[in-house]
Amino acid sequence: MKPENGGLLLVVILIISGLQAVATPASDTTGPSPTLKAPQIKQTEQKTENACYRSFERLLEAYTAINPTASQPGDQGPKLEFLVATVPDPIDSQMGWHFDLQLDAIQRAIEGSGYVVDRYSLPWSCVSMEAIRGNSAHRLYEDSPGVVIFRSKGENDPRLLALFLVGETPTSGIHKRAFESAMNSIKNVWMNEKRPTDAPARQVRLLGPTFSGSVKSLKAVIDAWWKEHASKDRSAAFRIISGSASNTKNKEELERAVDGASFVRFEATVIPDNVLIERLVDYLNDLGVDHHKVAVLTESNTGYGSGLEQDLSCVSPKPDSTHSTRVCGAGCWLSIPFPMHISKTRSAYEKSLPLKDQYNELLGRAGDQDRVALPLSLDESGNPRDVLPALASTTPLYDELVLSSTLSTISRSGFRYVGLLATDTKDKLFLARQVRKYCPDVRLFTLESDILYSHPTYSYFMEGTIVVSTYSLFNKNQVWSLTSAGRQKRLQFPNNGAQGVYNATLALLDRKAEMIEYATPFKRYDAASVTRPSVWISTVGRDGLWPLRFYGGYVDRGYVVEGMTSSGSRTGEAMSRRMHLGFAPFLLVLLSIYSLACCFGYLRVFRHPPDEQLPQDLRALDMFRPRHSARRQRSQNRHLLVFFLALTLLYTWLGTLFLIPRAYDLKAGSQIHVWEQLYIAGMIYSALVLALTTLAVSLKVASSEKRFIRLLLLKGARVRRALKRLSVGRKRSKRELPFASFLRIPPVKKGKTAWGKSR
Repeated sequence: MKPENGGLLLVVILIISGLQAVATPASDTTGPSPTLKAPQIKQTEQKTENACYRSFERLLEAYTAINPTASQPGDQGPKLEFLVATVPDPIDSQMGWHFDLQLDAIQRAIEGSGYVVDRYSLPWSCVSMEAIRGNSAHRLYEDSPGVVIFRSKGENDPRLLALFLVGETPTSGIHKRAFESAMNSIKNVWMNEKRPTDAPARQVRLLGPTFSGSVKSLKAVIDAWWKEHASKDRSAAFRIISGSASNTKNKEELERAVDGASFVRFEATVIPDNVLIERLVDYLNDLGVDHHKVAVLTESNTGYGSGLEQDLSCVSPKPDSTHSTRVCGAGCWLSIPFPMHISKTRSAYEKSLPLKDQYNELLGRAGDQDRVALPLSLDESGNPRDVLPALASTTPLYDELVLSSTLSTISRSGFRYVGLLATDTKDKLFLARQVRKYCPDVRLFTLESDILYSHPTYSYFMEGTIVVSTYSLFNKNQVWSLTSAGRQKRLQFPNNGAQGVYNATLALLDRKAEMIEYATPFKRYDAASVTRPSVWISTVGRDGLWPLRFYGGYVDRGYVVEGMTSSGSRTGEAMSRRMHLGFAPFLLVLLSIYSLACCFGYLRVFRHPPDEQLPQDLRALDMFRPRHSARRQRSQNRHLLVFFLALTLLYTWLGTLFLIPRAYDLKAGSQIHVWEQLYIAGMIYSALVLALTTLAVSLKVASSEKRFIRLLLLKGARVRRALKRLSVGRKRSKRELPFASFLRIPPVKKGKTAWGKSR
């Protein structure tokens, strides 16, 4: 090799080595340095936050930048209030589709309290945005809460309300880090405020939990935060109201003291399940149902399902004065847990055949399809994490066979009533469809109302289902159960939980008088009276839920939050009852005046001589003046009797219509006010005068018609004697036709007809 070639080769080797050294960073034997990666991860999170999510501090900073007076300290700045709400996680939970329903109810309640939305930021939006970009989405919603800033409607009212949204699932509970982040943001604001040393503990207003299965995780994160930040000076306490959790043990679990301190108060705006089941048993007892012919399909993988098992085991079909309807160990309903992966089964069922084809095949008609409604699919979207995944493709097949075998057994065993107790409404609809397929002659019942029960696609399967709930979703009940006079707005809620969340939000904002359907229907309340919702028994119809019965009295052991009527008006029930009765009270007053005028007019002139004319002021009563001839007098008496009888019947009907609600008032323990007492006294007086006048006319008719009545009795006696002579006539021959003697038909002889002709 020539020297110049070797030198050239050496130069090339050195250049290549230098490029490799520049392209590949040096590494040591200890592995990658964590101090290099940490800033990159932080930078990635910061970039994600700037793109699709802004924290509470940044939203507040943006608000103060637009409103310079909001940044002023002390009383000159805005008064900032907080509300923390736990909502179904729209990504990790099967019940994520309830997120929008509950957020809408919360927003309506806050707006009804004098606020409007100013700005918001939801971490769940980051997942969809990153998925569109093709990046691996960071699960930001597990670490950061959603934030919605509300501002007051008044121009001179600088109040702000910060709503923190924390996701939760029925099995794993709430996202703890997101909840801690929300509480730390609240604490940072509180630390900058000046308060007296002897001021009472601040109240953390918490709306939740949505599911009874989230109670333990919520209790754990509350206790941990309180021990770290508020246990020493007792500077914070939690006021928790749930709008949907209905397990009666939730109160005991959340209010359990920590280190001898009780800093949590829990209530709910829904009636617990054990009370609903008791009232359902009472209703079935009234129908004469054999409770040994009742089966219940329940879920078993959630806190809601496990709580129902104990409630069902404490049901007795024979209530007594000492135990009411709860005798633990005496439950006689058959409880059957349905398959755990029922959601995968209904998803596979949806994909196997289009829903419209199944509906047409089962019904063979297009009656409800004429109703305008979007199609309802029970397919499970996304990958929820609150249920263990079914990894095998044959799992839905096995679950379907298990369910069909269970329902066939129910049909063969002669069960007449089948309960559907599940958290997800879609599971109830799917189970109702399968029950109707295998057990078409049973009647369904369930807890918690939902307007999806009457969707045109599933109304055939759910029709006639008994629904026991706190709220009937019957819009007219908002008039029957008014707690504040003058309310002119009505809201239609999608389900029982949404209305419960709406009322719970109002209760946390200290506006209990505006809670909807939070009183006993048609019951009279005084000013600032305590109210509670009623237990409603409804049935599913083609176009909604129809109430059948309600129960106002029950024992909840402090579980249900107490409402209150408005202090500005004595009661809103009086207005609702007037609207319910319509024109009847006013018509009853007019009828009373007319009846009294007719009665006194008759008593004034019925003894007047028929030959003399009536005075000028009594000419209008000429219809009651006696007539000259006896024949005309009898005719007048008969016409007056018919007139007064018709007037009495009409007055009795209207009076009964007016008095029935008052009778319910007395039965409920309410008092009747003075003006109503005077009204009823006037009604009774008018009724007595009308009855006595009718009796007088009847006696006069009887006295003038004595001869006619005597003739009727005489003719009746003659008819009876004639019939008796016919019955004791000659005996008919054996071959005589029936009624032959009466028809004068000769008996039939052999070879000849009855008329003497040959056959």
